[in-house]
Amino acid sequence: MTVPKKPLLLLVDDDDTIRDALVAIFHKSGFEVTTAVDGKRAQELLAQSPFDALISDIRMPGSTTSGIDLLIHSKLNYPKLPVIMMTGFASVTEIDEAHGLGADVFLAKPFRKSEILAALQAVLPAAAPASPESPPPENSDYGPLAIEEFIAGRQLPYEVFIKLGNGHFVKIAHQGEDINDDRIRTLRERGIHQLFLKAEDLNKLRELKATRPASGSGTSS
Repeated sequence: MTVPKKPLLLLVDDDDTIRDALVAIFHKSGFEVTTAVDGKRAQELLAQSPFDALISDIRMPGSTTSGIDLLIHSKLNYPKLPVIMMTGFASVTEIDEAHGLGADVFLAKPFRKSEILAALQAVLPAAAPASPESPPPENSDYGPLAIEEFIAGRQLPYEVFIKLGNGHFVKIAHQGEDINDDRIRTLRERGIHQLFLKAEDLNKLRELKATRPASGSGTSS
């Protein structure tokens, strides 16, 4: 009886902790994994072995070859290779560029085990284990929220998205994640003035704000 070949993944991240955690998840889920700490090493590995999927961070400050550079290289030389890009809040301006260059799936850091497995299920449906939690569909309804509104709320009990140039939405923050002043300042510096919530969540937020008493309101004696 022939043993089925395990899918081979190329994982690229300069953070040892994240890389080791993902390797453990992939091994337990039936994948083989080769790792690289930067885009340059990943390019060398791509030339040596046929991989089933590439998973790379967008920003790797210690590398001369970024995740965007690696994405361009992979799409030019291995156009059928699925690419999953891992994104941090600071890399939101690169997400639109990466999508236009052909990235298949985006994962907002920090992400759950179920989300990375769902991403693999999306790009390798015949090989990846089924996941109970899938990434949000890109054709769902979303509503805009001005960045100024995030400053007042800081932590939101909802997922936060940005809108790409082609109208698709990518999650950049998880439910309950802290949207603090530094993050808001970074977004403004990068020319982003609106974030998005799912329409149902935006309605809940507006209803909650409508029930709160106005600042400074009250009766005087």
